[in-house]
Amino acid sequence: MTPDGALLDQPQAWGGSLFGDTPQPGGDWRDTVAPEPSQAQAWDVNSKEYRDWLERDRQRQIALGYLDPETGQMTDAGRDAQREAITGGFTPGDVGAAAGMIKAWHGSPHIFDRFDFSKIGTGEGNQVFGHGGYIAQARAVAEYYRNALSKARGLTGDITIDGVRIPREQATRGQQLAGGALKWTDPDHVLSQLKPTDFTPGPAIEEARQLLSQGRVGRAEPGALYEVGFDAEHPQLLDWNKPLSAQSPEVLANLERTGWMGKARQYFQDNRKLFPNPTGEDFHDYLTHGPPKIKAKAVAQRLDKAGVPGIRYLDASSVREGGGTSNFVVLNDKKLQIMRMLGLAGTTATGAGAALPSLFGDDPEQGGLL
Repeated sequence: MTPDGALLDQPQAWGGSLFGDTPQPGGDWRDTVAPEPSQAQAWDVNSKEYRDWLERDRQRQIALGYLDPETGQMTDAGRDAQREAITGGFTPGDVGAAAGMIKAWHGSPHIFDRFDFSKIGTGEGNQVFGHGGYIAQARAVAEYYRNALSKARGLTGDITIDGVRIPREQATRGQQLAGGALKWTDPDHVLSQLKPTDFTPGPAIEEARQLLSQGRVGRAEPGALYEVGFDAEHPQLLDWNKPLSAQSPEVLANLERTGWMGKARQYFQDNRKLFPNPTGEDFHDYLTHGPPKIKAKAVAQRLDKAGVPGIRYLDASSVREGGGTSNFVVLNDKKLQIMRMLGLAGTTATGAGAALPSLFGDDPEQGGLL
């Protein structure tokens, strides 16, 4: 969004994008892109709520100088504000994780410029490996979850204008029309069939035609891939797969600082037939599902305070092979930094203007969004 929020004063029910990315009145048009006139007529374009939003949004952008009231086209100031919203004021670059940080990857259907763990629990999955942000040592793992979760949410991808990614909800109507038309084999023909309405204004149709004819519009891949730096070192992490006896000396010392180890040892001793050699997983499960019944969030907070900033566990392929790359659960969002955002058509950016939180814990197989 722009600093003053001018481009995002949109009711929740409308979602944001034209042509297939937003449920519209009278039906769900998620899979419909640049419809023929007979389909377009089915839209409830006379909806008072939507017409009111269109006019309110138009007047606000005119007042800010982002929209020309005569032509309905975005002004230079509007384009500058839009570009600023996409890049977040950062200069795109290839920034690596700093020394002393664990370099990893995070794939998400969302675009954001910082991690916000306060949103954990709003996703569709369970956090099997602990409460926190899930990142992957292997880039391919993060890419898999970015694609899988974007597809599961019906996200068809944002558009690009002159190689710069434009989120659907921040695109002009003309940009949305042009991007939607690209889904068809003959986008020029699709636009030629559109008739001016409140929902598809004439100037917006003309803008879309110009964008297509000039080759300035494209479609971006859904979601984003983030290279991240985890402010921790491997010996500090609780290893989910290893026995407690094989954890690093640093982890063992810090687990003692939690005040939980005495009763945990007694529990495992009393149930030694079930836990002949308890692992990091067994310890975490004892805390959250055993007699203590401690909330996973509280476990994460105390572990982090005691000097255990995260949990590592083998990814699925490494479990099958008996070793390899790991995934990590970061327990404190202040220790997770975005170094760069990848996978955007035509650009690499270090952030987006709106700090949209990533929905951690949506891993359809293992409970963590990677």
